[in-house]
Amino acid sequence: MGAVLAGNLRDIGGGYTQKQRPQGVAGGRWVSGKRQVVEGVIVQLKDLFALGRHRAKTLSGLLTRLTAKIAAYTCGQCLNDRLGMPLRPSADLLI
Repeated sequence: MGAVLAGNLRDIGGGYTQKQRPQGVAGGRWVSGKRQVVEGVIVQLKDLFALGRHRAKTLSGLLTRLTAKIAAYTCGQCLNDRLGMPLRPSADLLI
């Protein structure tokens, strides 16, 4: 499946092949920097949606709660946008 996905990405002009992987110390720093960004985003999302204390008993329960939180957050952002307010302040109250 991974090879099919890589082939599809290559066909549309994207993707990440083995030859493009950075080498040496500079490449290691590049990968490390990208990993820190991804980990930072994951931590922010985990905090924003309170995933550390979700209290769901099953995977479907977790997905249901997460879906409801994302919908509420999106509605808050839409409401703020229509009222001409910054997107985030009222949405923080919904979680």
